[in-house]
Amino acid sequence: MSVDVDGGQGNNQSYQSRVSDDGRYVLFTSRASNLTEDDVRTGPQVYLRDMELSTTTLVSKNLSGEPSLAAGAADLAPDGSVAYFSSCAPDLIPGDEGLSCDHFAYEISTGRIERVADNTTFGFVTSSDGAYLAASVNTDPGGFEELALLVRHRPTGTDTLIRGQITPVRISDDGRYVVYNRFTTTNDVGYTVGVFDVATQQIAEVEGFRAGGNGSGRIVIFTRNEGYDEASLSFTAGLYAWNLDLQTEWTPTN
Repeated sequence: MSVDVDGGQGNNQSYQSRVSDDGRYVLFTSRASNLTEDDVRTGPQVYLRDMELSTTTLVSKNLSGEPSLAAGAADLAPDGSVAYFSSCAPDLIPGDEGLSCDHFAYEISTGRIERVADNTTFGFVTSSDGAYLAASVNTDPGGFEELALLVRHRPTGTDTLIRGQITPVRISDDGRYVVYNRFTTTNDVGYTVGVFDVATQQIAEVEGFRAGGNGSGRIVIFTRNEGYDEASLSFTAGLYAWNLDLQTEWTPTN
C-alpha cells in the first residue's frame, strides 16, 4: 500500500493505518517522501490509498495544495467517506491562526478539509456514522494542566466537556457511549477505565487501564494489576471484561 509513484517501495516508514469496512480505502501516516508527486519535505504526512483504483492521495494538504507541516492519521469513517487527521499546521483552513494542534475532517469525494476539534491532545475517535466525535482537549492553551474529554455532536455542534486527564478509546456505533482511560490519584494504580453515557450524562468507572470496547459500548475490556512479583521485580496483570448492563466483571482468559 505504501508504494511510490512507480509502484516501488516507499522510502521511509508508514504507520497509524485505518481501513474502511469494504477494504477499499486505507488511511495512514508516512514519513516517506515519494508516495505521490508532491514535494514532501516537512515531516510525516497523511495519505489515503484507494485499493480499487491503486492510487495514493495526500490528505494533509494546505490551502495552496502543498504538503502541510507534520500531520498524523486519526480515524476513517467505516464507509470510507471521511478521513480524520491531526495537525498543528496553520494553513489547512482559512482563518486558522496556528495557535494549537487540532483535528480535521477530510471529505474524500471532494477533498474539502474542515476543522472538527481544536486544542486537541491525545486520543480521537468517531462514531460509525461520523455524527459524534470524542477527543482529549487542552482547555489551557498555554500548558497541559487543564485537560478534558470533549464529546461533540457534529450535526448540531453540541459539546460536552468532562474535566480530567481522559483519553477516549472507542465510541459506540450509535454514538451514545464513550469508552475511555483516565489518569487519577484516587487509587493506588493511578488509572481507571470508564464509560460516559452521552444521553444521560452519567459516568461509570472501575479500576484498570488500557481499555477497549465493543460496538455497543456496553462491554469494556481492560487490564488490571493483580500484584507484584518480587522474583521478576514487576507487576502481574490480568485481562478483564466488564458488562455494564449486568454490572459484572470476568476474566476472558479463564
